[in-house]
Amino acid sequence: MANGTTINSGYEDSIFISYAHIDNTRFVAGHKGWVDALHEYLSLRLYQLLGEKPQMWRDPLLAGNESIEFTLRLKVSEGTILVVILSPRYVKSEECLKELHQFCRPGIKADRSRTDTKARVFKLIKTPIDDSEHPEELQGLLGYQFYETDPITGRPREYQHVLGFDSFPKFIERVDDVAWDIKELIRQSSAQSMANGQGI
Repeated sequence: MANGTTINSGYEDSIFISYAHIDNTRFVAGHKGWVDALHEYLSLRLYQLLGEKPQMWRDPLLAGNESIEFTLRLKVSEGTILVVILSPRYVKSEECLKELHQFCRPGIKADRSRTDTKARVFKLIKTPIDDSEHPEELQGLLGYQFYETDPITGRPREYQHVLGFDSFPKFIERVDDVAWDIKELIRQSSAQSMANGQGI
């Protein structure tokens, strides 16, 4: 879903969020789902950092005869960033893995290498899973943990997006980390594009 205007950095569809729908389920009546909240906060923070509203999209509404591969071939430009919301359901979802594979596979554009593509993937770990279960395309990426381990029980506690929860400030802080790193990637890409355009 497109949201806002395109930033002036050569990114046609700048940020695509890939997630499992169960991870956006509303637990608190009257509040957004976890992914909805992340989308909103990340978009706002990038707007503040970039000075322009980024274009973020997710959940392509596909017609019955349209495949996700074809849609992503059209939508994913060389500069697109992929934000993956990693969870136990994500790694078991055929559609989610298809999105990830389609984004990372070489050859969507002739000048796009797997290495360059992987550098534009941001792994947001909503619910911890064993490293060995991470999709191959996400292996080796450090990622951003949206949870912490309870020192008493040893159980992971996810950062909640609803104001009033103890972990809400940590949720916002982690979104801010992601926004700053995306901003830096966009800055580097813009500088490289300008250098290439000037023949440097």
